[in-house]
Amino acid sequence: MRPWYVALWVVNVLALLGLFAFGVTPTQWFTAFAVLFLIPELIGLRSDDDALPPLTHVVRLWSPRWLTYAATGALGAWMAVAWWPYAVHPLIVEVAVSGMVFWLVEHWREAYDAFTKVQQGDEIKLWPTHAL
Repeated sequence: MRPWYVALWVVNVLALLGLFAFGVTPTQWFTAFAVLFLIPELIGLRSDDDALPPLTHVVRLWSPRWLTYAATGALGAWMAVAWWPYAVHPLIVEVAVSGMVFWLVEHWREAYDAFTKVQQGDEIKLWPTHAL
């Protein structure tokens, strides 16, 4: 992993989170999301052998599971509060944010579990991790 690419992910994620503090609309936030997340993510996904990983791999290596889950829940609550005034109907905000949070929790579970398991013949060996 290249350190500058990991630093890019940190800056991009903090920028996306910081946009909520400035009260941007969902359209503005998703535009920034496309630039700050989707482009680097697609670069990271293009090859498994390069030193430019997708965000999931960076988070999985540098953050314990409990912190990732807590941050996902906090992000969902923050999104719901920040975007509540822009909702056509409150139920739309609840369904969209809840769907995003539950998808992310499942995504993190798969990422952390896949990382800790190594298939060795018929036996599955669990790697020791710092994640709880």
